[in-house]
Amino acid sequence: MNRTPISSSELRKLFQKDFPEIYELAKSNDFKGFHSELNRILKSSTQKPSSKFLLLLAEREGSVIHDLPSGTDVTLSTLSYLFHFLNGAYH
Repeated sequence: MNRTPISSSELRKLFQKDFPEIYELAKSNDFKGFHSELNRILKSSTQKPSSKFLLLLAEREGSVIHDLPSGTDVTLSTLSYLFHFLNGAYH
């Protein structure tokens, strides 16, 4: 199946439509508040596989892992990238 790429703004709008609570958290908090509140919400809804995955990301945010292919240490910042993306930092 050949899919047409979407722009950053289109992806942001889809995220706003499909995940309004997370979108609003990002828009109304600094990163620390976003991370803390998202962690709280996810801990109360761990029955969903997607919530479990996001909770794992939230709990590991800022952890350092060793990347075997490059041989370097990398800081996990997935939620930081999500927060900044939702706030328009990446175009």
